[in-house]
Amino acid sequence: METGNEQKLSYTLPEVARLTGLSLSYVYRLSAEGKLPISKIGSRALVLRSELEKYLRANIRTMK
Repeated sequence: METGNEQKLSYTLPEVARLTGLSLSYVYRLSAEGKLPISKIGSRALVLRSELEKYLRANIRTMK
């Protein structure tokens, strides 16, 4: 849990889905396709906050 100014350095795939509003299956697909890089630590797949921010910035689309 984040308290004060503390921010997590990485997120699990379910956390990424919850934070972004994307479906969990879509987040898994992005990671499997290499579009959203993951770090494996033991059996855990983690997305670095910096990689998530980079992915979101690279996929900004303007509405027309």
